[in-house]
Amino acid sequence: MVRSESLGTFRKQVCGVCRVEREVTARLRASQDEAYAESLAADQEKERRRAADRAARQQQEKELLLKQQQEERRKLDVVSARKAIAARLSPEPSTGFDTVMLLIRLPDGERLQRRFNIKQTTQELYDYVFSHPESPEEFEMTTNFPKRIVPRGTVNLFEVGLKDRDVLFVNDINA
Repeated sequence: MVRSESLGTFRKQVCGVCRVEREVTARLRASQDEAYAESLAADQEKERRRAADRAARQQQEKELLLKQQQEERRKLDVVSARKAIAARLSPEPSTGFDTVMLLIRLPDGERLQRRFNIKQTTQELYDYVFSHPESPEEFEMTTNFPKRIVPRGTVNLFEVGLKDRDVLFVNDINA
């Protein structure tokens, strides 16, 4: 009987040790599961941020491409408008008492020289300058002295006061 009592005590001790080991193992497993869940959540958050960054970058690239396409289309429209205006310009008149030779300086320093009939409108003068490939898209013209803006419209060159050999400066409005 002593032996069976000691065997029972031994079993109780072994079961107690096993229970303690199971509790330690369970706590360790719970701790590892918690650490894994935190790591998984952090990884998922990183991936979500990367995906959001990729989407934002793709959106920016798409917008940039759209702007570039619109700018290219606008440039092509300007080129075709220049060609259309150049095609409808009247031919340069021959030298005569009713003509003026105008020197036109573009913003980049290039000089244009052309004769105009004094009865031609300032709009035709503006059209001539616009039809040049190096002219700005939006501009105004000014005289040298006295400094005044040459109005665009149906006023003829004589009424504006332009004389032979006057120098006109082209000013880029968007510069």
